[in-house]
Amino acid sequence: MRHVVTWDQFVSPPTIGDLVEVMMLARWIASQGRRTLFVVVTGEYRQDWPLSDHQIFESTQIEIAKRLALRHQIDVLQMTWDEFESRILIDPDAYIVFRNRVEVRKEIYTRSLSLLNRLVAKDKEKRRDQWLLDSSELSTSVLNSSKIFIGGDYVAWGVRNRAVSPERNIGESEFRLLYLALLNRSRGSPIVIVSDHESCEFFKKVAHKFGFVCLFSADYSESFLDDAAIALGGKIFFQVRGGGMGEVALYSKLPFEMSYTLSPPRKTIRKSQITAWQTSQQIFDELDSQDMSLHLPKFDLRNVL
Repeated sequence: MRHVVTWDQFVSPPTIGDLVEVMMLARWIASQGRRTLFVVVTGEYRQDWPLSDHQIFESTQIEIAKRLALRHQIDVLQMTWDEFESRILIDPDAYIVFRNRVEVRKEIYTRSLSLLNRLVAKDKEKRRDQWLLDSSELSTSVLNSSKIFIGGDYVAWGVRNRAVSPERNIGESEFRLLYLALLNRSRGSPIVIVSDHESCEFFKKVAHKFGFVCLFSADYSESFLDDAAIALGGKIFFQVRGGGMGEVALYSKLPFEMSYTLSPPRKTIRKSQITAWQTSQQIFDELDSQDMSLHLPKFDLRNVL
């Protein structure tokens, strides 16, 4: 019997964070010693996929899925829906996760975290965490591109300012407030801004305007995986609002403090906790106010392991 986890692009977004959530479900299944197949159904795309660049987004998703699959020897296949029906759906040896939804082409990325929380909570070996992400498996070359990255003595800060989905952005005044708070908490450790090229260019101008000293991942990174390695390579990860990098931190052992809005049916399971594997040094609070003063960093690097 092999377990099949499906990413159907016809009902899934072009975003990376949602893909990471589904892929991490596959990693947990594989970590339990089960043969696991991750299928990317291509050829048809949800309406929010860009018509002109869908091949770029598709190849990026495939690249990320294959990289996250390596450590646990998950097979990654790309096929059309017709091929999926004829090869996978009728296979008696295939246990398809969320089969009822997959068969009628409904998304599963909104359900994967809830299922994974239940599975991990029931796991008798609760300390087994080899399925979680770490920086070395995401990219080794980028972590050797700077002495700061090599030492790992920095605070990674996930930010976003893009034309798409502006409700997830932070602006100039919010960046200034959060930077000064992080500077106070970082105790001399460098602050590394982690984001895509567009966002880094915006915040470079803001940093220059106010004389802020920080590094930008886009100056070293060539891909999302490079950015993700930088995000997980420091002492702690911090994010308010933002994008998919928060999903990467959520599925890691790295200490973090994050605040952002959850899309239903995702929800916290208790105060400051969204996953069953979170540690006491991983703090998540749902963003219930636009007042950034309520979401300032609270960590003390002296106590970060």
